[in-house]
Amino acid sequence: MESTTLTSVDSSLLRDRYYFEQIVEYLKAKPFKNIALQLPDSMLNDSVDLYMMFREELPERYFYVLGDTSYGECCVDDVNASHLNNNDLIIHFGKCCLSTASKSHIRPDKEILYVLPKQQDLDFMLVLDDLKEQLQTITTSILIFPDIVIFKEVSDYFMSIEDIQLRDKIIIGTIDTNLFNIIPSLQINKVSVEQSTEENKFQYKVLGRSFDDANIDLKQGQSFVYISYHDIYSMEQDDTSLFSTLMMNVGSSHQIYNYNILSKTLDQVQKGQVNKALMQRYNNIDKINESQVLGILIGTVAVDNYMDIINSVKLSVMKAGKKYYEVLIGKLNEPKLKNFQFIDLYVIIGCPETSLVPFKKFNMTVVTPHELFMAFEEDAFQWESKIITDFNQILPQIKQQQKDLDKIQIELDNHKVDETQLALRFEQLSYKGLEIGTEKTPVLPIQKGLVGIASSYQTEPKKQTENEVEQEKQLVDMKFRKAKIYDGLNDESQKVYDLLNMKCTPLRVKSEDEQQNKTEEELKVGGNQRTNQSNVREAKQ
Repeated sequence: MESTTLTSVDSSLLRDRYYFEQIVEYLKAKPFKNIALQLPDSMLNDSVDLYMMFREELPERYFYVLGDTSYGECCVDDVNASHLNNNDLIIHFGKCCLSTASKSHIRPDKEILYVLPKQQDLDFMLVLDDLKEQLQTITTSILIFPDIVIFKEVSDYFMSIEDIQLRDKIIIGTIDTNLFNIIPSLQINKVSVEQSTEENKFQYKVLGRSFDDANIDLKQGQSFVYISYHDIYSMEQDDTSLFSTLMMNVGSSHQIYNYNILSKTLDQVQKGQVNKALMQRYNNIDKINESQVLGILIGTVAVDNYMDIINSVKLSVMKAGKKYYEVLIGKLNEPKLKNFQFIDLYVIIGCPETSLVPFKKFNMTVVTPHELFMAFEEDAFQWESKIITDFNQILPQIKQQQKDLDKIQIELDNHKVDETQLALRFEQLSYKGLEIGTEKTPVLPIQKGLVGIASSYQTEPKKQTENEVEQEKQLVDMKFRKAKIYDGLNDESQKVYDLLNMKCTPLRVKSEDEQQNKTEEELKVGGNQRTNQSNVREAKQ
C-alpha cells in the first residue's frame, strides 16, 4: 500500500472523530497482533488514513482493512476477517446491531471492539433542547430509542437534564456494557439490566436495548420515541429501515414517535399504519402452514447462538411434517432465491435489524423464526401484535418447549411429507437445470475458428458494392420484363418481383429529382406494357 502524507489538520480531525487515542490506549493494554479494521461504505474514504495512523503508532502490530462485507454493514464480518490466520481482533466502526458479543466462549482467541465515531455536523445541545420542549406534550412515560451512532450524545444529555419531573418519566434504553466493548464508553441508565429485580414494575427489551425502571406503572401505557437522521415518510417507504423493524418489534402496544434531528420534527405514527404492516406479516403464518418445503436461509454466521436457533427451526419443521433445506448464499438477492424453485418459502436466520424482508423486495416470502414458531407452536407462541426479530429473546422459550423432543424419533415417525408429490412438482418444472449426457455427446475434432474482426470475418461473404447491386437489379428487371411481355404477370409473380426489387435497392435516401424521374419512367413503362399486351392479343387472334 502506498504511503500517504496527512496534514496536521486532517490528522487531528480523524483522531478526534474516530477516538484514535482511546483505541490506541485500548490496544496497548491488550496483546493483539493481527487486527482487522471494518468500516461501512460511507467511511471507506478514511480507511487508508486510519491504516497509516495505526501503522505509525503501533508498527509492531499488523493491521488490514476489510473490503465488501459478507452480509450487512451493521454485522461483524468475522468471515472476511478470518481469511487471515490468527486474526485476534476486529475493530468495527460506525452503525452496529450489537448482535455479536465482544467476547464469546465460541471464539476464545478473538475479540470485537465497537467504535461509534463522533457526529460533527450538528449542535446536539441545541437540537436536544428542542426535543425536550416537544416531549413536554407527551403525557405518558417516554422510552427513548436513539440511533446507535448518536447514542452517547442523546444519553448524556437526558441523564443531565435538571427538570426532575421530565427526567423521571424518561427511560433511555441501555446497552449491556459487560457484553460489548464500546468506544466511547457509555453511561448506564438509572436502573441497569444487572440491577433489575423482581420489584421492578417495568421491564422491556427490544433490539438489544433494555428499558428497566421501578417508577413506571404499566397501566399508564408508554410512548416510544425513535431519534434518527431520517424523516418518518422516507422510513415508512423503506420496509427494510431500522424504523420499520423497530415498529414491528414494538407493535401496537405502544404509541410510536419519530424525531428527525435534522428538521427538528417530532412525528407520531398512526396505529392504523402499524396494524396494516402487522397484518401483512400475519399473513405469513398461513403461508407457513400451507407450505411443504421450507428453506432455512443462513443470513449470518456471526450472531450469537445462531446454530442453536437453526437446530430449533429444524426440529420444529420436522415436527410439523415439512421438508427443509439449508441455504447459505451470503447477501440476499432475487436470482439467488429463485435458483431453488421447489422451495415454497424461506426462514431467515439473521441479525435483528435485517431479518424483516418484505415480499415485494425479492418476490418471495421470507419469514422470521418468531413467525415460524407462531405457526407451528401456536400454543406456546401466540399472536401478540408484534414480530420479534431478535431470536435470542425467544430462544430460551424455544429450548424449554423442545427439551423433550427427540430429533431421531421425529425423523423416523414423520410420514406427513409426500415424496411423490414433491417429485411430481419437480417433473412439472419447465427448466430443471443443465442435462449432461457424457455418453451421448460426441467428441468433435478441433476446428479452426473465425478469423478477423466482428464486423467482417474473412469467412463471411463479401458485401455487395453499389454497382453490383445495380447490375443485379437490372438483371432481375430484364427477366421479369421478358416474362411480362410474353406471358404476362399474375398477382403472385408481381409480389415476388416487388420483393426482389426492394431487396436489390441500395439503402440510401433518394433525392427529389431521382424520385420524379422514377415516376416518369414508371408511367412510360406502363404505357409500353399496355401497348405490348394489345399487340400480343392481336397477334394471337
